[in-house]
Amino acid sequence: MSLGESPEHKKIVKALIDFLDGKGFKTKCATYEGYNQCESIEERIPDVMGQNTKGLLAIAEGKTCEDLINDRDRTDDHLKTFSNRMMSSGDSKGQTIPFYVCVPKECSGELHRILRELGLDKKPNITALEYG
Repeated sequence: MSLGESPEHKKIVKALIDFLDGKGFKTKCATYEGYNQCESIEERIPDVMGQNTKGLLAIAEGKTCEDLINDRDRTDDHLKTFSNRMMSSGDSKGQTIPFYVCVPKECSGELHRILRELGLDKKPNITALEYG
């Protein structure tokens, strides 16, 4: 994703930055003005990554309703890749990395349906968030 994202996507990414901050995760990188872009994970770039004082990372991904409907392959790919990460070092080694997915409120049901289809709806590290 680039800084040429839609205004809606930029708002969702900013909401994720603020949300992670409220959860105690300092933003390390983000697809947002004033931040460096995150490094790729298996050739996919997360929208936001944060780290807490114990060194635990968090990954956050924003999706528009259009992403969920018209870009399913990419969306599915991101959801599967980012939801299966574990800490490889530090005090949190072996711990599953929290993964936050934020979508506009009007397509929250679609996100939940996709998570069920992919078998990700029961993973305790995934949190679905609504924007707006």
